[in-house]
Amino acid sequence: MRSQKTAHEPKAGINLYVRNDTHSAINLKWVFPMPDGNFSANIQSNLLHFISLLRQSVHNNPVKLSHSLLLTLPLWLAGGCQSVSGVVFQVSTPSHVEQGRVRASTTLSELKSFGDMGIGTFDRHDGELILINGDFYRITYNGDVKIPSASSSSPYAVVTKFEPNLDTSLPGPMTREQLERHLDKLIPNRNLFCVFYIRGNFRSMRARSQRASSGGSRPTPLQQRQSIFEFTDVYGTLVGIRAPEYLEAVNTPGYQFTFLNEERNGGGKVIDLFMTEGRIRADTRHERFQLVFPK
Repeated sequence: MRSQKTAHEPKAGINLYVRNDTHSAINLKWVFPMPDGNFSANIQSNLLHFISLLRQSVHNNPVKLSHSLLLTLPLWLAGGCQSVSGVVFQVSTPSHVEQGRVRASTTLSELKSFGDMGIGTFDRHDGELILINGDFYRITYNGDVKIPSASSSSPYAVVTKFEPNLDTSLPGPMTREQLERHLDKLIPNRNLFCVFYIRGNFRSMRARSQRASSGGSRPTPLQQRQSIFEFTDVYGTLVGIRAPEYLEAVNTPGYQFTFLNEERNGGGKVIDLFMTEGRIRADTRHERFQLVFPK
């Protein structure tokens, strides 16, 4: 006898819209159940199946990629499926940018239409990008903080419309490692894509930024074009993300943080920190992940 699926069985899905030069389109959609078990293995195997469907469609109707890939994040929670909202919008991938293989493809005005909180970088990996409550800042190789124009572009960024569903105080002084462990305890479901907005006092902060990549077939390695900044007894803001492991093909699993001090004259991508007090806000209710393909 065939078993009947429950109405609340968690699912994940992928949408990909592509078109060719004659403007005929292929719209592929793949939705699959996510039963209990190895979550990452389930979604990765279904991603591979989706890619095979894409290859078959492209073979039958040659296309060029247009628009973006939309991955519906699985609503797979320890207590069952619940209603969530929100989109994580990502431009390209961090690995391509750090290797100098991607030029900017999305303007800041376009990014702002997808969110008001996020992190990233600028054309040719020239400086760090931080988006705080709708305002963009560029932290340069020299450590200066600039207000970029809306026409500035980014080859890599992750933004979202920030709607926090967690708001709590830091329980005590913490290193970066301790802070990440604390966040994991607050949000134990590692399948969630999380965005953080953290403000507070830091006894120490170590961050970096970088000058533009030389580009070409042999771009200058990141380690040879970065600057390190040290801050002590500073108040400021962290914007960060925690990417789930099943997205490791397009983002680095785990935490990424970018810092900006309260005076808006210093910051960078966080290497290490010691935080003494502060407020933690997090948005974990994302059900879609939209990726703009590298160019």
